[in-house]
Amino acid sequence: MNTDNSPDVDNEARSELYQAILDAALQQFVSAGYHGASMREIARLSGASKALLYYHFQNKADLYFGLLIRSLTDLGTLVDEARRTGAAARDQMRVILSGMLSWSPEKRSLVTQARQEVVHLDPEQREVFMQKFHRTFIGQIEAILQEGIQSGQIRETDPMLAAQIFFGMAMSPMMPEGQRAGESSRRLADMILQVFFDGLAEGSEK
Repeated sequence: MNTDNSPDVDNEARSELYQAILDAALQQFVSAGYHGASMREIARLSGASKALLYYHFQNKADLYFGLLIRSLTDLGTLVDEARRTGAAARDQMRVILSGMLSWSPEKRSLVTQARQEVVHLDPEQREVFMQKFHRTFIGQIEAILQEGIQSGQIRETDPMLAAQIFFGMAMSPMMPEGQRAGESSRRLADMILQVFFDGLAEGSEK
């Protein structure tokens, strides 16, 4: 059994504080935007001292980068869940999209704002972000669509372009105002997927 002084307890406490800081940062970046977000307020909301906040994150850009990486990790988890089903392309995409749409309004807003706010990262961080975004999300969507083409579920098309179009279609309802009160994430996902896959259905050009 762990004691209060054990390394495992210390590591757990540090991990909990790290996540608390990111949770507080999510509130600040979404409500105030990148420029309006306050490191002092993030420290207060998370319960961390300012010294501890800067121990984990060098500056605001570093904190925002950590927040984006956590979101990409969550996206990757959804993709992995969908891929493990071994289902048809449309069903895999439903798992991913409905999962994204079930996120909290703040978490969805972070994703939609990232396209503008990512410019505040330094070039190395932007490169890491874009590589992880492709590896964990867009590249995986492309692979799902490619498999759909090969199995005859989807007509011959450019899977990379189709993946980018899908991402664009998903962004509007990801905005908090894009999902009406009481509307289920599954129903909204089905509506988007119907439009997307009906256009890519084998024989849709005939």
